[in-house]
Amino acid sequence: MLLVRNWFNFQILVIFIVFLIAGIGMYRLALKAKVNEVIAILLAVLYLQFGIVAGILRFNFMAWGAALAPYAMMQVLYMIEDKKRPIHWLSLALIMALIAQVHLLSTIFIACTFVPFAIYALVKTAEKKQMIIDFFKAVGTTLVLTANIWGALLVLFWNNKISMPNRYNLYYHVIKYKKFTNIHGFLLFSLILLLVFQLIYVLTHLRESVVNTLTTFVGLFILLISSYLMPWAKIQAVFPKLISSLQFPYRLTVGAWHCFYWE
Repeated sequence: MLLVRNWFNFQILVIFIVFLIAGIGMYRLALKAKVNEVIAILLAVLYLQFGIVAGILRFNFMAWGAALAPYAMMQVLYMIEDKKRPIHWLSLALIMALIAQVHLLSTIFIACTFVPFAIYALVKTAEKKQMIIDFFKAVGTTLVLTANIWGALLVLFWNNKISMPNRYNLYYHVIKYKKFTNIHGFLLFSLILLLVFQLIYVLTHLRESVVNTLTTFVGLFILLISSYLMPWAKIQAVFPKLISSLQFPYRLTVGAWHCFYWE
């Protein structure tokens, strides 16, 4: 604020920074996945038009987490392709700690996205013991680097009765189809069409690319559980705390979009 003088200029600067970080991250992620450079640029531009990142236009703070998510998802490529050292524990810990400092919930969603890829890596690697050791190194380092966050949360919410998180009906905040709205929890027809083409391609080329096949199915699974197909009304009845913690099921897609965009 001291540099830009007013809130309007500050918002413009923040939007520019978020888009810049997200665009470069998606571009680098696509290149690491061996995507053609021109296609990588198009994917980066596309990533800025849909989903959580575009939410920064409404100043949704989760856009910061989504902007940094491509850098975290680069670790997925190591898990799939590096048979000797699937988990690069230091780089994994550093990026997860950075995302946690910006938006803690994004860290949880991205970590959940890692699970199927980590299971695949554990099955394929011959260095299972080393992978498990590296996993605990990454977790331990991340916990140390984020102690200021979870430590403060433990202190605050242990006896907090004044300022509790807002409560939202999970059923009404899932992924929805919209003709003209493309941010947060909405899907445009053009994006749905791209996802259908991607699925058809994968089903007809199952053995050509493990990365493509695995990431596509993981991304689709996350989209499905973020939609009406998941019985969120019943889930929130059984686990009422999700109403104030998860709040918006569509936010689960913060990891899903990267599974589609790098292919």
